[in-house]
Amino acid sequence: MYDRGGRLEIEKFEVTPPGRDPLQRYYESGAFFGGGLSSGPRSLDSEPYCFRRDLNEWVTFDKPGSYSLAVSSSRVSPQLRPHTEQINVRSNTLQFEVVAAAPEWQAQQLASAVAVLDSQDTKEEEKRSALRTLRFLQTREALQELVRRATLPERTSDFDTTAALHAYPDPEAAIEILVARLAAPNSSITGMMIWSWARLIFLAKYPPPPPYPAQDKNLQAAWQEAAKRRSDAFTSILEECYQKAAAFLPAKQGAARAETVQTFFFPQQSNLKLPAISPSDFASIFPALSEDKQAMLLAHSWDRMRSDAMLGPLRRIAAAGALQNRDLRAAALRRLYELDPVGGEEAILAEIRSPHRHRNGFVTPDSLTILRSGTLPQLDDLLAARLADPNSHTRNLDAVLLARYATRAPLDRVKEAYAQAREPWDCEAEDGLFTYLLRADKEYGVSLLKTKASPCLARSLEAVRDLGRFQEVEPRFVAGMNDKNWHKSRMAAETLARYGGDTAKKALFERLKAFHAQWKDREAEFTLHPKSPEDVREASSFHFGLVQALGTAEGWILNEEEVDTVEQLSLGPHRQNVTSWRRPGAVDIHPQLHSDRFSAQVAMRYECRSLDALVRKLKQFPPGTRFRVHYSIHRLSEVKPLVAEAASLAGVVLDESTP
Repeated sequence: MYDRGGRLEIEKFEVTPPGRDPLQRYYESGAFFGGGLSSGPRSLDSEPYCFRRDLNEWVTFDKPGSYSLAVSSSRVSPQLRPHTEQINVRSNTLQFEVVAAAPEWQAQQLASAVAVLDSQDTKEEEKRSALRTLRFLQTREALQELVRRATLPERTSDFDTTAALHAYPDPEAAIEILVARLAAPNSSITGMMIWSWARLIFLAKYPPPPPYPAQDKNLQAAWQEAAKRRSDAFTSILEECYQKAAAFLPAKQGAARAETVQTFFFPQQSNLKLPAISPSDFASIFPALSEDKQAMLLAHSWDRMRSDAMLGPLRRIAAAGALQNRDLRAAALRRLYELDPVGGEEAILAEIRSPHRHRNGFVTPDSLTILRSGTLPQLDDLLAARLADPNSHTRNLDAVLLARYATRAPLDRVKEAYAQAREPWDCEAEDGLFTYLLRADKEYGVSLLKTKASPCLARSLEAVRDLGRFQEVEPRFVAGMNDKNWHKSRMAAETLARYGGDTAKKALFERLKAFHAQWKDREAEFTLHPKSPEDVREASSFHFGLVQALGTAEGWILNEEEVDTVEQLSLGPHRQNVTSWRRPGAVDIHPQLHSDRFSAQVAMRYECRSLDALVRKLKQFPPGTRFRVHYSIHRLSEVKPLVAEAASLAGVVLDESTP
């Protein structure tokens, strides 16, 4: 199945006499929802290739009568030039009759669709089809049912409901149906429903704008001014609809009240003038939200929610016995520790001593390793004993906790537990173990890594790098770049780029030269197409990873001569990627703070995953390099001091853009 959300217009439906485009008003509003093809490229052969399209997506027949239909498509293209040349194909013409919809038939279609949506046994694809049936019926009862479902806490497709509201032949009636439902005590008021309400009012008052005068510069300024006036007018109507919707809030109950408060606390547009919802008001309804919603908000919207009013909900989550979502407990422990360090530490230690098992595993170690204290001797015996238990379900968690909190006291017990294990430990457990050993017995830890190092050992590889001893582990990854498995070879190259220095860079250059010598006579094959041989596909993927490793490494900056060398040794389309590395002028920095983690993109190539990584990267640029910082408005007051600190530590001067 395919919906029209992407508005790709790959197929055109030529109907005579013309019908009505049901989504014309929807797209006049500037709306756009991601859609796409239902499958990837396919080579045509003697067997027909069929796919389904619903004519109702493009044409509504408001009157019965005789119609003709022909379909043209630009989907077909030459196999070797799929993006540069399309072949327009056109179907034969189909004649058909449209009969008036009998009320009995409409009622039966409505009942069947509702039954499918209410059944616990129907598949998701069947439910999506039933929603589309309701949308295409375009009866008052069908629209009421769609709007009702869109305002339930377990609501379904926003697109189908919004599209149905815009396609309904009587816009005033559509607004009436929507507002009546938003006023109901058991209906959740969502941002999308308020947006639809405002958009229907706006479209009734303002006709669609003329096309942008791309060929007439004299008219472009006037067009843009008119567009700005339209945008301001819509914002005014949207704020008015939010104000009217707020009048329905006192009557809301249960989950509907929780979802509605959330809508006003987190509006779709942050610049709107809205009725005030205080953090304490939001905290009062937080427990009524679903676990998934709570986890998402704690992880991504904490800057809006942070207040002492959230202490109660956080403590209840931390102390709860059974939770379906482990990420919720993890996020609650982290936020509780921020608001109440003493109580939060007690909750984290309680979780370490008796980990809760959730549907999707134990709480992630990152949420339990945030205590500001150093080692915690009181955990030594507990973690060592659980680690030695062959039947333990918490080995991965315990190994990471050991690396963070254990002293040297249980060192011998930990070594013995690893040596006596009946089965090999998985990567996460080994990563925690090796990280602990690098702290408690660095010589032993390094000796283990020399023979067991793997790209998945992120914590221990970072630790051995910070000890200044990654070069002792490098030979394992240099050899790994010649593995017969192209995927493993690529991972070895990327590991060298992430943790290595000059020796790693030299090894990557040598591997690129050898690859170029081996494949240069087959360079034409690196422009991939559906029938490309598997060995070429895998080699091309390795080649891409190898080139990117050289150009995006954490440990070095390529000078112009080195960029020239990489460009000369690159094959096929990968050479164009290298050409883009030459960016004259200032080096752009794009910092962000996501949840509690700072990161920054430098020169559109280097991903710095921490403040320390940004400092290291800035120091690698030649003296006198001009840096230009591009801030986003999100958490600006927190991000700017961090970037200033990095610049000071690196000894560079920054130009700052306006957010």
